[in-house]
Amino acid sequence: MTPPPGSPPGTTWFLRDQAELDTLVAALTRDLQPGRRVRLWSAGCSTGQEPYSLAMALLDAGLQPQILATDLRPEALAEASAGRYSARAAAPLPPAWRARYTVAEKAGAVRMHPSLSARLRFEPHDIESGAEPPSGSGPFDAIVCRNVLIYIDRPVAVAIVARLATYLRPGGLPAAQRRRAAPGLAVGTAVRRPGLQRLGAAAPGSGGG
Repeated sequence: MTPPPGSPPGTTWFLRDQAELDTLVAALTRDLQPGRRVRLWSAGCSTGQEPYSLAMALLDAGLQPQILATDLRPEALAEASAGRYSARAAAPLPPAWRARYTVAEKAGAVRMHPSLSARLRFEPHDIESGAEPPSGSGPFDAIVCRNVLIYIDRPVAVAIVARLATYLRPGGLPAAQRRRAAPGLAVGTAVRRPGLQRLGAAAPGSGGG
């Protein structure tokens, strides 16, 4: 999925890295009973499109998501918490998601439906600081940190992924950005289940693009 036209560098968008999102949702769906609560952490959530995409995809898959979404920037968290997006920002949303999970506003803008927003908790957090996640939020079934790792040097990114893995439940899944700043990121060291060692990560030696 490409960003909405005219988006500045660093912009996030709905259904970013959709193939990786689909892989994560499919893995959780295989492991968990329909209707089960699933806890996720979206680290570096920016303006909220990633955690909202996760929530909508998991609800469509029959799971009940509870998502901690964190970012370093207060202005990004304020926008994410408001859950209001312009017509351009909302352009990648599938029509079914618009109808089911949003409330239409003027000029094509949308607001996330309160029943969806209630599944997300937005909190300030800097994953480079080494600080623990906000209290009462884990352990997690999956931790997603794709958006932030692309801006961090590989050695630091590897250390972050290893540290985040300590907040996963046994068998939990980390989903890391597979391109650019962390090619070959050794996500396998943080996964506790065979067959998913490379979820969301490049194979060793791949350069991405």
